Amino acid sequence: MKNMTLKRGLALVLALVMMLAMAACTPASNEGEEVATADGKVLGANDELSIVVGSHASWPYDATWKYWAYFKEAVGGKIDVSAISGTEFDTKVNLMMTSQETLPDLLHISNKTAVNNHATSGAFISIDDNIDKMPNYTKFMNSLDKTVADELVAQRVSGDGKLYFAPVYGSQAAMNFRIWMYRKDIFEKNGLTAPTNLDEMYEVAKKLKEIYPDSYPLCFRSGLGQFDIIGSTWKNDFYRGAYYDFQTNEWKFGGTTDTMKEMVLFFKKLKDEGLVPPDFLTITTGSWEELVSNDKAFMMPEYLVRITYFNVPNQQRNPDYEWAAMAPPSLNAQSDHHKIAKVNLDMTGFVVPNTGKKDRIENAIKVLDWMYSDEAVELLSWGKEGETYFVNEAGEKEFIKDGDKTPQLLYGATTYGLYQVIEEAAFNQVVAAGSEIDPEMATWTEDHANPTLYLSFNDDESAKFNELHMAITSYSDEMISKFINGDLSMDKWGEYVDQMNKLGVEEYLDLYEGAHNRTLGK
Repeated sequence: MKNMTLKRGLALVLALVMMLAMAACTPASNEGEEVATADGKVLGANDELSIVVGSHASWPYDATWKYWAYFKEAVGGKIDVSAISGTEFDTKVNLMMTSQETLPDLLHISNKTAVNNHATSGAFISIDDNIDKMPNYTKFMNSLDKTVADELVAQRVSGDGKLYFAPVYGSQAAMNFRIWMYRKDIFEKNGLTAPTNLDEMYEVAKKLKEIYPDSYPLCFRSGLGQFDIIGSTWKNDFYRGAYYDFQTNEWKFGGTTDTMKEMVLFFKKLKDEGLVPPDFLTITTGSWEELVSNDKAFMMPEYLVRITYFNVPNQQRNPDYEWAAMAPPSLNAQSDHHKIAKVNLDMTGFVVPNTGKKDRIENAIKVLDWMYSDEAVELLSWGKEGETYFVNEAGEKEFIKDGDKTPQLLYGATTYGLYQVIEEAAFNQVVAAGSEIDPEMATWTEDHANPTLYLSFNDDESAKFNELHMAITSYSDEMISKFINGDLSMDKWGEYVDQMNKLGVEEYLDLYEGAHNRTLGK
């Protein structure tokens, strides 16, 4: 009887151990619930947290912004926020990194390069290693389409394969959104329609040149850089440098392909016939803006917000002046690929510096996690009803305006450090006001961004990349410019490709492939 009782006791203990082990391997049932104190705050009344953010020139940090007051009220504790101007940001962050004593608890960074420069040295806390402390983040990421979530994470992974740079969401749709646009009033005045392919674009450009001899119907800035934006017209995902072909799942170097040769021939023809400015490869932004504002430019690829940028001031002198969006041209009448490069990424966000202070690190993680909660998304998207927004007759939220000031300048909406997830409707009202993205426009971008925009190399890869990158890209750009300008005969194209291969293009692409595979967990 005694042995029987002992066996039953052991069995009960073993069962309890197994239950505890299973519980440890099972996702928490309170996924997404906020880690809050007794008064509903994220931090205790005596908890201290320091935050450093950048101060953007267009909306310099203002400690009196309502959004910071809302943030502090919701988080609790004692929050100290300091800002660094954009011109000094990188220098001061580099100085911070020299000692744990000078690190803030949360650091908002506006570009991934700054993260990459310090991530693998142990300067930041890995999100991967603390995912069990981030239920709101986990719930939010799981709510997204898996392809979208995976790409958001891939864009943030550092050279060691870990995630330090917390993803943002909701702003990427409007951030840096590019389109093709045309002078709708000029086209209508002359009985012309927006071109649907390159042949039509060429023909309509010639007609416009005849009507307006001192114009350059196709007019854009950034020279060869713009080729990366419009390269998808010639081939999916195309860039003049390294790019990933998402249809064939392989890395390519666009500058040595037949596709690049076709682009060169097209723009050489435009230049020879005066359909683009003679200095279009090197034109300054100021000179370009002057042409656009003075009825000498009629078609161009640009940021969507440039529609309002040009229309508003120029309609003061000419009420008919109107730039409007048009679908990207396809290669020819047989192609239905009307795409432009996807560059609307938001590469801002928070990192948790490794201060060496466990309690402060854990509090920083709590606050960062809170920013993915439903409460934070609502609050940091719109603020408070009656103070920063109202609900219109259609039942939609609208920001309360005050003169010409944007919600950024009025309240701090969409400024550095004040969101990780934001409702797209709120972000669009602030950033794309007057140039909203409609559903059709959203179909014009490629499905994926070129991974070169976000991939990170480890130390060995970086050394090799630095050795190859400048020689390859500068030589390619130099030669392509010469072909377009007529300084080099197209008969020399084969020699140019041979020389590029000698410079190590294949080895260069291998670096990207290795970094890409690591980012994808292969």
